[in-house]
Order: sequence, then structure tokens, then C-alpha cells
Amino acid sequence: MQYALDLIIKISYLTKNKINNINIQGVNKMIHKLYSEIETVLSKIDFNEIWQGFTLKDFALYNQETVFLKDKTIPWDQRFLGNTVIDFDGNYIAIWELESLQNTDIEYLAADMVHEMFHIHQKQNGETRFANDLELLAYPDNFNNYKLKIMEMKLLAKAFSDNDITALKQFFNIRNIRKDLIGDIIYQEYKAETLEGMAEYAGLTSLKQINPDKYKIRLEEHVSRITKQKDLIFDTRRMAYYSGAVLCTALKLLNIDFYHKLSEERTLFEIINKDSDEFIIEYNEYIKEKQVKFNDFL
Repeated sequence: MQYALDLIIKISYLTKNKINNINIQGVNKMIHKLYSEIETVLSKIDFNEIWQGFTLKDFALYNQETVFLKDKTIPWDQRFLGNTVIDFDGNYIAIWELESLQNTDIEYLAADMVHEMFHIHQKQNGETRFANDLELLAYPDNFNNYKLKIMEMKLLAKAFSDNDITALKQFFNIRNIRKDLIGDIIYQEYKAETLEGMAEYAGLTSLKQINPDKYKIRLEEHVSRITKQKDLIFDTRRMAYYSGAVLCTALKLLNIDFYHKLSEERTLFEIINKDSDEFIIEYNEYIKEKQVKFNDFL
């Protein structure tokens, strides 16, 4: 009797293991296919159009058991945590965790991967403008600052949505007022906006090449976040992802050059924060030049 029970338990254990192995093999096959599909999408992106000198970078997908690289798989280890950039055997790679394969949108995922790849590009080109998280923890609890920041984000959204140079000028002015109000801590905002905002802009711009309709959806979501998601105003780092991306997009639409070497010490905002009158004069001259060219064409 005991022998029969032991035999049943052993058969059950072997059967369970076999099923688990089949399931793992099935998942691995799906992830290999997903990796290949992402590669195909990424191969069609003009990275240099996103940012001069930007190129395709290596990436990995992973789950709790396995890491999927370009030409091999390896067992998961503690190096692979979160969606980020890591040093893998002496080279930077972008990594992305696949929590579920259900409803995975390959085009959005490819754009998210470009965001992480831009971080590699930043690291490879001497980027130093990293926000200090400890300093951000000491961000002042100043009601007037938050009130002004809400106004600032609405002006940024208007500058983007309406191609409104005046709104952008007002955005600059209010941000400069906030600097006077809270002091040097605001540079941590600038740094987060530079590092993460520009990477998110890179991801957005890649999505524009991949699927313009999805680009519009995601960009509108970002605009909605900076104007309507009130709790985000207190999350300085997270806000920077979206405000930086919208700021770069608005600058691009207004034909304001913000390209710079990534070894630059000044933050994105410091680079573009010219004297307001000088800024308006430059923009008006650009519009006149465009009008002359248009008239000549006619």
C-alpha cells in the first residue's frame, strides 16, 4: 500500500515538473518572439533624428527566471532589477522587466526602451546632471511654490498645445520667480527634468516615427498629467519625466534649438532660459524669415 502511494506521489511530482517545464518553454518562446519583434521596430527608427549622435543600443528583456539578450539567454540574477540601464559585462544595456505578456503593446514597449537607451547615450557622452535624491527629500513644503508650479505647468501645456510663444515666456518668468522663492533646491528639479525629461522626449519622438497616432495619445497623456494630476505636483522627480518631455516638444514645435552636448554642465532649462525680451525678439525674427520664404514661394 505504501509503495503504491509513494509511486503515485512520484508520478504526480514528475508530471507537475513536466507541465511546468512545458509552460516555461512556451513563455520563453513567446519572449524570444517579442524580443525579435521589438528589434524589428527599433531597426526602423532614425535615432540621429531624435538627438544628434544617438544610436541604437543593446537591450535585454527579463522575467523572474530568465534574461533574454540579443544572442543568448541567461538565468536571472540581482543585476536585473527594474526598468533601467545597467553595466553588463563592461557594456551598458537597457533592461525591461516583463511582468506579464498579456496585452503587451510592442510599439509602446519599443518607445519605452528608447527612453532607457537614451540614458545609455547620456552616460556615454559625459552626462553629469543627475538630481540628488537626498536633496529632493528636503524639498520645501511651500504652498506658494506649489501654487506657482501649477500655473507654470498650465502655461507649459498652453505653449505646447497652442504653439504659444507668449505662454512659454510666461512659463520662464514664473519658473524664475519660483527660483527666487525656494532657492537652489530648484536646480534639483532642473536636473531631474534634464535627465529624465530628455530621455522621455527621446522615447516620445521615437514613438512619433513608429506610430504617429500612439504618439499623439501618449503626448496628450503627458500634458494631462502635468495639468490635471494634482498629486503629481508633489512628486518632483516623477513630474520631471513629463514636464521635461512636454517642454522639449514645445521647443521643437516652436523651432527653438535646445540641442547641446550632453557633457554640458548647465541644465536644459538654464540653456534655454534666455532673457525674455531677447527670446521674443529671436522668435519674431524667425517668424519674419519664414514669412519671407513663404511669400517668395508664392
